[in-house]
Amino acid sequence: ISRRIFRTSGNARVRATDLGKSRLLYIWSIFVLILTTSSNADALISSSMWRGSSTAISRRIFKLLNDQGNREFENSLTYTAFSHWFDYNELPGSASWCKTQAQEERGHALKILEHLSSRRIEDDVTGSEWETQEAERLQNVRGTNSNGDVPTESSEASEREPDLGKLRSEAAPQKSKTFHWEQVPNIVLDVKGPFTTTFSDPIAIWRKALEQERYNSRKIFQIMAAARETQDYVTESLLMSYYIPEQLGEEKAVEEVLSNTLLVMKRGPEFYYELDRSLPSKPH
Repeated sequence: ISRRIFRTSGNARVRATDLGKSRLLYIWSIFVLILTTSSNADALISSSMWRGSSTAISRRIFKLLNDQGNREFENSLTYTAFSHWFDYNELPGSASWCKTQAQEERGHALKILEHLSSRRIEDDVTGSEWETQEAERLQNVRGTNSNGDVPTESSEASEREPDLGKLRSEAAPQKSKTFHWEQVPNIVLDVKGPFTTTFSDPIAIWRKALEQERYNSRKIFQIMAAARETQDYVTESLLMSYYIPEQLGEEKAVEEVLSNTLLVMKRGPEFYYELDRSLPSKPH
């Protein structure tokens, strides 16, 4: 009986030891997982756009938006060419519609350029520069001096009292300092032509317009996909709130004009004049 009790107690001690080792191994695994996750997160933060700044933009998204801005300028000139053809053929309604659309396309381009002007390419400020700037900002907020010491009452009192000598020196004429304007980062205005005004009839123009709008939609969708891939939520918001709904409306408007043009031209080219009178009131 004593041998059985000894073996039983020995087995229990072994099982207890194994259980303790298992628990220690489990705890150690969790600890390693936390360290790995935190280090990966730190690496992700340090390599991200200005550590989450909404003004940061990757070079890839910057170029895609730049190209889209040029494309909108091209669309504007294409509609201007359309309007010239309609004017020449004494179709003022169609010409007016295309002129208005040309202005809208130009507005789209300018909106993209304004957006790019408010963003900063992510590698324009390095991590060390960002840390220096952040330390200076915190120093100003906390009211510490360069040594990290909190100002005393005497120093605060001296700061409240104006230094007349300092004021006189500041009021004196100062030597001009070298000034450098901030350079626009890589915005390239590259509009490709030529923009022809040679068309056979209104159907050819409206088919070209619809083809252009659909191509423009595909390019905007590509930018949207890239913005989501790079987690550029600012660009995604711009596209979702403005460009995608705008593109939907423009495609629908041109499809309607083309459909009406096909219907009236079946009856004869002269019937297009009736449609032309109604075009200025049609949506864009």
